Amino acid sequence: MAPHPHLTQNQLARFEERLQRERARLLGLTRPDGPSDSPGLADPGDAADVAEEQVERSTRNTLTEGDRAQLAQVNRALLKLADGSYGLSDVTGDPIPLARLEALPWATTNVEDAPGRR
Repeated sequence: MAPHPHLTQNQLARFEERLQRERARLLGLTRPDGPSDSPGLADPGDAADVAEEQVERSTRNTLTEGDRAQLAQVNRALLKLADGSYGLSDVTGDPIPLARLEALPWATTNVEDAPGRR
């Protein structure tokens, strides 16, 4: 399925970047102080480096229920980007307004699609 014409390729790329950043944040893959010069897994360094990596993995495994739900929504939106249906409601197939996507890039439905709203 081709991307819906209400979103440009530039917009889709920008949304994908935002979704990937949010996914990394939720998984604890990014650090607030930016990239680190510490060794990676291929060269784990000293025991402190190994311990730090284990703590990061543990943190990723202890996401709150809300974070897990948001991660699922982000992953769903990334799948929709991959299959060309991003920006279209999962419920109706109607375009999701750009303002809603700007505010919530992982939105997969329109506000009106919520149960009890129709």
